[in-house]
Amino acid sequence: EEIRASAESVGRMFGIPGRNVQTLDFACSGSLEALRIAAENVRAGAKRVLVIASERPTDHLEHPTLDRKLTPLFGDGASAVLVEKNGENPLLYLRTGTVSDPEKVIQYDHRIFTNVRGEEKEGIVRTMQSDKGHILFRSGVDGMSAMLHEAGEHVSLARGQEEPRLLVPHQPNGRMIDLIGVSCEDMLEHATILKRIERTGNMVSSSIGAALAMSDIPKGISLLGTFGVAPNLREGEFSFGSAAIDWRDSQGPTTILA
Repeated sequence: EEIRASAESVGRMFGIPGRNVQTLDFACSGSLEALRIAAENVRAGAKRVLVIASERPTDHLEHPTLDRKLTPLFGDGASAVLVEKNGENPLLYLRTGTVSDPEKVIQYDHRIFTNVRGEEKEGIVRTMQSDKGHILFRSGVDGMSAMLHEAGEHVSLARGQEEPRLLVPHQPNGRMIDLIGVSCEDMLEHATILKRIERTGNMVSSSIGAALAMSDIPKGISLLGTFGVAPNLREGEFSFGSAAIDWRDSQGPTTILA
């Protein structure tokens, strides 16, 4: 309810009718899922679409003394991007999806808890099964690597031998990013791996936009990758997303031309 109310409030601030406002709950891959929907709307005739991601994961994380596995990885943040139409179609590839969490790596409990700011809250609390953390880590590396390879292969078919210049993974875990780089090194020989998110922590769906906004984006093709937990809090799933964008003719990370 809070999420829907927030989206409607933002729409009213910009004078956007309620029927043109859509809310997504897709965990860490929400930015790319929203970008996919925005691009579809622009190609169908919309003049421009504003994609906003705003996250406060610290509201739902227990105090660090109680959950040392998850709490230090996250941070609050927000980002926005404007999607407009352009005949060149710099958005070369975009795919999102989910898979189930059969190992139940993340546990969900509805109870009263104390969050990272020392506030007493009632709601769903996510905690990592301490003996299964390696499964989540490995799933993130394998899943994001596979999605990025798909994006890279699509770019190769569309643009010949042109190689990506930048890889933007949303995860703040330095070891995970390094392993993804090794897994994708065959297509990233001349690419920079963006690690700016290590400064802010995992800001969930706003991570990609924030990482791009904090960086100088080289002209050429960028690959974006996401891996997230639980777009459906009660069932438990992993979400994945990948995209390939050619910044050469666009206006940089503040605007994406669909």
